[in-house]
Amino acid sequence: MVDTDGSFAYSNIVSVFLKEYTSSAVIYPNPAQAYIIVSSPSIGTFALYNVRGHQVLETAIKNGNNRIEIQNLDKGIYYGVSNGQGLKFIKE
Repeated sequence: MVDTDGSFAYSNIVSVFLKEYTSSAVIYPNPAQAYIIVSSPSIGTFALYNVRGHQVLETAIKNGNNRIEIQNLDKGIYYGVSNGQGLKFIKE
């Protein structure tokens, strides 16, 4: 940090060790065209919303990779919810 008078100070260095975090879902490709893959660590549901907050899709998902067809959706930004976790992608 540099103060307005030109003096400076360094912060302490802190090491952080993270355990492998496997409870996150992932969505790809991003941007997408005809389909998306929702990679989920658990079974559940996946819901897709447009930017206005309207739900445009809901489907069951399994543990692992789930291919979801989106070719009928308009181009734009979409928000997905997989077992309570928010995800975002762009449809080209």
